[in-house]
Amino acid sequence: MGGIFSSPKPPPPPDDTQLKKQEARQQANEISSQREIQSRRRARQVGGYKLLLSSDRENPELGVQNTLGPAADA
Repeated sequence: MGGIFSSPKPPPPPDDTQLKKQEARQQANEISSQREIQSRRRARQVGGYKLLLSSDRENPELGVQNTLGPAADA
């Protein structure tokens, strides 16, 4: 009956090396997710410009000015 009235013992404190490994893993995950977010943002900002200056276009430096609206040549 001694086990009924006694309180449970607390778990041992975590090992310092395990905590350091876990913190390092967490920090690495955070850094990689931030880099991924930055690369997506950069792709959104620069991606359209790269397509405009594509080598597939006849004169990429002119942009899309000659292709919008009514014909300016007439």
